[in-house]
Amino acid sequence: MFGMQNKQEKQFSKAAEHKLLSYRFPGNVRQLQNIVKLAYINSASPQIEAEDILFQELDAPACRIEIPPEGIDLDHDVIPAYYQAALKQASNNAAEAARLLGLKPHTFRARLKSSGLKGKDW
Repeated sequence: MFGMQNKQEKQFSKAAEHKLLSYRFPGNVRQLQNIVKLAYINSASPQIEAEDILFQELDAPACRIEIPPEGIDLDHDVIPAYYQAALKQASNNAAEAARLLGLKPHTFRARLKSSGLKGKDW
């Protein structure tokens, strides 16, 4: 699949095949596709080797999140903070902020209005 797009087919070495087949994929087929695509890109030769295959460690947290004993208010504290951070990173461009958060611009604007946040470009 990736070889057809890049006009160069690559084969898996026996060690690479073994590494893929022995890994228990906790995700879905997209995770497998992403790993294979990355291995294709990482491989400098026509053969994908075991060291070209990289698995993301799912046990290691991406960031440390602590919840205070009194709890948190997602709707009034956490979510608006993400909206503000996205707007700041996008220079107050709501369409770009929506893209950063994986939302459609009209959905993001509606959520901004319902949360009481204000922005220049929306």
